[in-house]
Amino acid sequence: MRLHGSCHYRSIATYLHSGSRVRGLKKNSDEYLTVQHNDKKLHIDRVDLSAYKSEIFDKLNMNKYGIDLDESLVLQCLTHKSFAHGLKPYNEKLSVMGYHFIKYFAIVKDMTKLQNSENVNNKNIIGSAFSKKVLSNEVLNKVFEQHQLQDLVFWKKRALDHNEGNFNGEFTVHSTCLKALVGAILLKNGQDKTSQFFEQEIYHKMVQLASKQ
Repeated sequence: MRLHGSCHYRSIATYLHSGSRVRGLKKNSDEYLTVQHNDKKLHIDRVDLSAYKSEIFDKLNMNKYGIDLDESLVLQCLTHKSFAHGLKPYNEKLSVMGYHFIKYFAIVKDMTKLQNSENVNNKNIIGSAFSKKVLSNEVLNKVFEQHQLQDLVFWKKRALDHNEGNFNGEFTVHSTCLKALVGAILLKNGQDKTSQFFEQEIYHKMVQLASKQ
């Protein structure tokens, strides 16, 4: 059986809502795929990945150690799970790997100091309050900000108009990104290069900052 006549199709326009969430309205994806740092806006799908990677490598002096990472992996390292409802690759697992390396590296350093020390008071250095302070999110956050990386992070703040202190969880987010970068370097470049980079560019700053607190 044949059907005769013409079919008519109606185009339907979908309204994409911007601003505060309204129940029943579809959110404009440009909003949750964009992060704003002061006057700077970054859309995760429109980032110039080559320039983004180069900026991070320059700020961390990574080329000095012969480190190489895929552009997409660099972006993932600075993407927190709070961003875009977790729809984009984020840094949680890389951060866990980086944290274990950082903790291991710090323990080895403490053990070396212990073996070379004749001071009895240094025998309790491992697990001391100072050792814990060196590994704290607060110290890692300060190292991250010293390298001026905070305006390159993709994450969702609790309040866009509140930028003081740790109200939005900056310490955790920034330290997670730094750990993820260390984890990615370890994963792709091996322990030797990671150790050289970490000791010179990160660890010494961690110790210095912890000593000032």
